[in-house]
Amino acid sequence: VATLNAKEIVVNTLTKKPQNAWGPNAIFRYPMKGTGHIWDEVWKLIPPSKVRFNAFVQSIDSQKTVILKDGTKVPYDRLLSSMPMDLLLDTLSSPHKIKAGVHNTNT
Repeated sequence: VATLNAKEIVVNTLTKKPQNAWGPNAIFRYPMKGTGHIWDEVWKLIPPSKVRFNAFVQSIDSQKTVILKDGTKVPYDRLLSSMPMDLLLDTLSSPHKIKAGVHNTNT
């Protein structure tokens, strides 16, 4: 993300001077149908029988099993989660090494 200079923003706005030097990420591409389209395409790759909605995760253990709050045990080979990273890490049975290197919040 480009850094901002408040004085420069005000001066450029008042003088109608365009800002040209926004750094290496000044121009970037989005999918033609928007960023949500990525997830629409991912969704098509997942068998419906493997999808759970409103299933609250209690824990994820090292034996590749998700344990839901209702006690249901769901085995997996690969896991795709929409949980915020810090909440996902809280569900892991031994997250200490991973959490030590992560700096984020779910806000």
